[in-house]
Amino acid sequence: MNWWKGISPCENLGVDGCVVWWEGWAVGFAALAVLIAVASLVVAFWGALATVISSIAIWRLGQKANHLAESGAEQVRIERTALAEMQSAERAREAVIVLSYISAELSAIYPSVAAFSAQMGEDGAEDRFVDSQTWRKLWDDDVSKLRTPRIESTLQLLYRLPSDLGGRIARVLGDVQTIQQILKSVSPVDLSREEEQYRELKERWMRTLYRAAKNASERAKADISHCSMEATRASLTIGGVPAPL
Repeated sequence: MNWWKGISPCENLGVDGCVVWWEGWAVGFAALAVLIAVASLVVAFWGALATVISSIAIWRLGQKANHLAESGAEQVRIERTALAEMQSAERAREAVIVLSYISAELSAIYPSVAAFSAQMGEDGAEDRFVDSQTWRKLWDDDVSKLRTPRIESTLQLLYRLPSDLGGRIARVLGDVQTIQQILKSVSPVDLSREEEQYRELKERWMRTLYRAAKNASERAKADISHCSMEATRASLTIGGVPAPL
Protein backbone atom coordinates (compact mmCIF):
# COMPACT_ATOMS: atom_id res chain seq x y z
CA MET A 1 0.00 0.00 0.00
CA ASN A 2 2.91 2.31 -0.71
CA TRP A 3 0.79 4.34 -3.12
CA TRP A 4 -1.80 4.94 -0.45
CA LYS A 5 0.84 6.04 1.98
CA GLY A 6 2.05 8.51 -0.61
CA ILE A 7 -1.21 10.36 -0.91
CA SER A 8 -2.48 9.94 2.64
CA PRO A 9 -1.13 11.11 5.95
CA CYS A 10 1.67 8.95 7.25
CA GLU A 11 2.58 8.36 10.84
CA ASN A 12 6.27 8.57 10.14
CA LEU A 13 7.29 10.44 7.04
CA GLY A 14 10.52 9.22 5.61
CA VAL A 15 10.21 5.78 7.27
CA ASP A 16 9.59 2.74 5.13
CA GLY A 17 9.22 4.90 2.03
CA CYS A 18 6.47 7.06 3.50
CA VAL A 19 6.64 10.30 1.54
CA VAL A 20 4.02 12.70 0.21
CA TRP A 21 3.08 11.76 -3.34
CA TRP A 22 2.53 15.15 -4.87
CA GLU A 23 1.99 13.77 -8.33
CA GLY A 24 -0.89 11.68 -7.02
CA TRP A 25 -2.50 14.65 -5.42
CA ALA A 26 -2.10 16.59 -8.67
CA VAL A 27 -3.73 13.80 -10.68
CA GLY A 28 -6.58 13.61 -8.19
CA PHE A 29 -7.21 17.32 -8.32
CA ALA A 30 -6.99 17.28 -12.10
CA ALA A 31 -9.50 14.45 -12.31
CA LEU A 32 -11.80 16.29 -9.92
CA ALA A 33 -11.48 19.45 -12.01
CA VAL A 34 -12.35 17.49 -15.14
CA LEU A 35 -15.41 16.03 -13.45
CA ILE A 36 -16.50 19.46 -12.28
CA ALA A 37 -15.97 20.89 -15.77
CA VAL A 38 -17.96 18.07 -17.33
CA ALA A 39 -20.74 18.58 -14.81
CA SER A 40 -20.75 22.31 -15.52
CA LEU A 41 -20.97 21.64 -19.24
CA VAL A 42 -23.87 19.26 -18.68
CA VAL A 43 -25.65 21.80 -16.47
CA ALA A 44 -24.96 24.59 -18.96
CA PHE A 45 -26.23 22.42 -21.83
CA TRP A 46 -29.44 21.60 -20.05
CA GLY A 47 -29.84 25.24 -19.01
CA ALA A 48 -29.38 26.40 -22.58
CA LEU A 49 -31.79 23.73 -23.79
CA ALA A 50 -34.35 24.79 -21.21
CA THR A 51 -33.91 28.41 -22.26
CA VAL A 52 -34.44 27.53 -25.91
CA ILE A 53 -37.50 25.43 -25.13
CA SER A 54 -38.88 28.18 -22.90
CA SER A 55 -38.28 30.79 -25.59
CA ILE A 56 -40.03 28.64 -28.18
CA ALA A 57 -42.97 28.14 -25.83
CA ILE A 58 -43.18 31.87 -25.08
CA TRP A 59 -42.97 32.68 -28.81
CA ARG A 60 -45.76 30.22 -29.59
CA LEU A 61 -47.88 31.67 -26.78
CA GLY A 62 -47.21 35.16 -28.11
CA GLN A 63 -48.18 34.08 -31.61
CA LYS A 64 -51.38 32.55 -30.30
CA ALA A 65 -52.16 35.65 -28.23
CA ASN A 66 -51.57 37.90 -31.24
CA HIS A 67 -53.79 35.70 -33.35
CA LEU A 68 -56.53 35.84 -30.74
CA ALA A 69 -56.14 39.62 -30.45
CA GLU A 70 -56.31 40.03 -34.23
CA SER A 71 -59.35 37.77 -34.38
CA GLY A 72 -61.03 39.79 -31.63
CA ALA A 73 -60.21 43.09 -33.33
CA GLU A 74 -61.55 41.77 -36.63
CA GLN A 75 -64.74 40.62 -34.92
CA VAL A 76 -65.17 44.05 -33.33
CA ARG A 77 -64.60 45.71 -36.71
CA ILE A 78 -67.18 43.45 -38.36
CA GLU A 79 -69.72 44.16 -35.62
CA ARG A 80 -69.13 47.90 -35.84
CA THR A 81 -69.47 47.84 -39.62
CA ALA A 82 -72.71 45.88 -39.38
CA LEU A 83 -74.05 48.31 -36.75
CA ALA A 84 -73.09 51.32 -38.89
CA GLU A 85 -74.85 49.79 -41.89
CA MET A 86 -77.97 49.13 -39.83
CA GLN A 87 -77.98 52.69 -38.51
CA SER A 88 -77.45 54.08 -42.02
CA ALA A 89 -80.34 52.01 -43.37
CA GLU A 90 -82.55 53.15 -40.47
CA ARG A 91 -81.68 56.80 -41.12
CA ALA A 92 -82.47 56.34 -44.80
CA ARG A 93 -85.90 54.90 -43.96
CA GLU A 94 -86.62 57.75 -41.54
CA ALA A 95 -85.55 60.29 -44.16
CA VAL A 96 -87.97 58.80 -46.71
CA ILE A 97 -90.82 58.93 -44.19
CA VAL A 98 -90.14 62.52 -43.07
CA LEU A 99 -89.57 63.91 -46.56
CA SER A 100 -92.63 62.13 -47.94
CA TYR A 101 -94.72 63.56 -45.11
CA ILE A 102 -93.68 67.19 -45.71
CA SER A 103 -93.34 67.02 -49.50
CA ALA A 104 -96.83 68.34 -50.26
CA GLU A 105 -96.52 71.15 -47.70
CA LEU A 106 -93.24 72.35 -49.21
CA SER A 107 -94.85 72.42 -52.64
CA ALA A 108 -97.86 74.30 -51.26
CA ILE A 109 -95.89 77.21 -49.77
CA TYR A 110 -93.46 77.58 -52.66
CA PRO A 111 -95.66 79.70 -55.03
CA SER A 112 -96.34 82.42 -52.47
CA VAL A 113 -92.74 82.57 -51.28
CA ALA A 114 -91.40 82.58 -54.85
CA ALA A 115 -93.85 85.31 -55.93
CA PHE A 116 -92.99 87.49 -52.94
CA SER A 117 -89.26 87.00 -53.56
CA ALA A 118 -89.65 87.97 -57.22
CA GLN A 119 -91.58 91.12 -56.34
CA MET A 120 -89.00 92.09 -53.72
CA GLY A 121 -86.36 91.96 -56.45
CA GLU A 122 -88.16 94.18 -58.93
CA ASP A 123 -87.13 97.75 -59.64
CA GLY A 124 -88.80 100.15 -57.25
CA ALA A 125 -89.76 97.35 -54.84
CA GLU A 126 -88.08 99.06 -51.89
CA ASP A 127 -90.00 102.30 -52.45
CA ARG A 128 -93.28 100.40 -52.79
CA PHE A 129 -92.50 98.54 -49.57
CA VAL A 130 -91.80 101.82 -47.74
CA ASP A 131 -94.43 104.10 -49.28
CA SER A 132 -97.36 101.89 -50.34
CA GLN A 133 -99.54 100.55 -47.60
CA THR A 134 -101.66 98.89 -50.31
CA TRP A 135 -98.74 96.75 -51.51
CA ARG A 136 -97.73 95.82 -48.00
CA LYS A 137 -101.29 94.81 -47.19
CA LEU A 138 -101.44 92.71 -50.36
CA TRP A 139 -98.22 90.89 -49.51
CA ASP A 140 -99.28 90.41 -45.91
CA ASP A 141 -102.63 88.90 -46.92
CA ASP A 142 -100.89 86.33 -49.08
CA VAL A 143 -97.90 85.37 -46.93
CA SER A 144 -99.80 85.37 -43.64
CA LYS A 145 -101.96 82.50 -44.95
CA LEU A 146 -98.98 80.17 -45.23
CA ARG A 147 -99.16 77.33 -42.74
CA THR A 148 -96.50 74.67 -42.05
CA PRO A 149 -97.88 72.36 -39.32
CA ARG A 150 -96.38 69.21 -40.82
CA ILE A 151 -92.90 70.66 -41.13
CA GLU A 152 -93.10 72.06 -37.60
CA SER A 153 -94.15 68.65 -36.24
CA THR A 154 -91.02 67.04 -37.68
CA LEU A 155 -88.53 69.50 -36.19
CA GLN A 156 -87.24 66.90 -33.71
CA LEU A 157 -86.44 64.53 -36.60
CA LEU A 158 -84.82 66.94 -39.04
CA TYR A 159 -81.31 66.18 -37.72
CA ARG A 160 -81.80 62.61 -38.98
CA LEU A 161 -82.08 63.75 -42.59
CA PRO A 162 -79.07 63.26 -44.86
CA SER A 163 -76.69 66.01 -45.95
CA ASP A 164 -77.92 69.54 -45.17
CA LEU A 165 -81.61 68.89 -45.78
CA GLY A 166 -82.56 69.13 -42.13
CA GLY A 167 -80.84 72.50 -41.75
CA ARG A 168 -82.43 73.84 -44.93
CA ILE A 169 -85.93 72.80 -43.90
CA ALA A 170 -85.49 74.34 -40.46
CA ARG A 171 -84.23 77.52 -42.12
CA VAL A 172 -87.33 77.60 -44.35
CA LEU A 173 -89.49 77.67 -41.23
CA GLY A 174 -87.45 80.48 -39.73
CA ASP A 175 -87.43 82.56 -42.90
CA VAL A 176 -91.15 82.15 -43.59
CA GLN A 177 -92.02 83.13 -40.03
CA THR A 178 -89.65 86.11 -40.25
CA ILE A 179 -91.33 87.36 -43.44
CA GLN A 180 -94.77 86.96 -41.86
CA GLN A 181 -93.73 88.90 -38.76
CA ILE A 182 -92.17 91.71 -40.83
CA LEU A 183 -95.23 92.12 -43.05
CA LYS A 184 -97.51 92.01 -40.04
CA SER A 185 -95.53 94.78 -38.34
CA VAL A 186 -95.35 97.09 -41.40
CA SER A 187 -98.79 96.46 -42.89
CA PRO A 188 -100.62 99.10 -40.79
CA VAL A 189 -97.88 101.73 -41.09
CA ASP A 190 -98.85 104.91 -42.99
CA LEU A 191 -95.89 107.28 -43.23
CA SER A 192 -98.07 110.10 -44.60
CA ARG A 193 -99.74 110.35 -41.24
CA GLU A 194 -96.55 110.30 -39.24
CA GLU A 195 -95.28 113.48 -37.66
CA GLU A 196 -92.32 115.05 -39.42
CA GLN A 197 -89.94 114.34 -36.57
CA TYR A 198 -90.71 110.59 -36.68
CA ARG A 199 -91.19 110.10 -40.41
CA GLU A 200 -87.50 109.90 -41.32
CA LEU A 201 -86.82 107.50 -38.47
CA LYS A 202 -89.75 105.27 -39.48
CA GLU A 203 -88.61 105.31 -43.10
CA ARG A 204 -85.13 104.06 -42.17
CA TRP A 205 -86.74 101.36 -40.07
CA MET A 206 -88.96 100.34 -43.02
CA ARG A 207 -86.01 100.14 -45.43
CA THR A 208 -84.12 97.94 -42.98
CA LEU A 209 -87.10 95.61 -42.74
CA TYR A 210 -87.38 95.55 -46.53
CA ARG A 211 -83.82 94.26 -46.89
CA ALA A 212 -84.44 91.65 -44.20
CA ALA A 213 -87.63 90.45 -45.90
CA LYS A 214 -85.96 90.41 -49.33
CA ASN A 215 -83.00 88.34 -48.12
CA ALA A 216 -85.22 85.92 -46.21
CA SER A 217 -87.52 85.44 -49.22
CA GLU A 218 -84.62 84.75 -51.59
CA ARG A 219 -83.10 82.23 -49.22
CA ALA A 220 -86.45 80.55 -48.49
CA LYS A 221 -87.24 80.28 -52.20
CA ALA A 222 -83.94 78.51 -52.93
CA ASP A 223 -84.25 76.22 -49.90
CA ILE A 224 -87.85 75.23 -50.64
CA SER A 225 -86.99 74.49 -54.27
CA HIS A 226 -84.06 72.27 -53.26
CA CYS A 227 -85.90 70.48 -50.45
CA SER A 228 -89.00 69.94 -52.58
CA MET A 229 -86.96 68.14 -55.23
CA GLU A 230 -85.31 65.96 -52.59
CA ALA A 231 -88.66 65.21 -50.95
CA THR A 232 -90.19 64.28 -54.31
CA ARG A 233 -87.22 62.03 -55.08
CA ALA A 234 -87.60 60.31 -51.70
CA SER A 235 -91.32 59.80 -52.24
CA LEU A 236 -90.67 58.06 -55.54
CA THR A 237 -88.65 55.36 -53.76
CA ILE A 238 -91.73 54.14 -51.89
CA GLY A 239 -93.37 52.62 -54.96
CA GLY A 240 -96.40 53.10 -57.09
CA VAL A 241 -99.95 53.74 -55.98
CA PRO A 242 -101.55 50.43 -54.95
CA ALA A 243 -104.25 49.11 -57.25
CA PRO A 244 -107.83 49.48 -55.99
CA LEU A 245 -109.49 46.43 -54.48
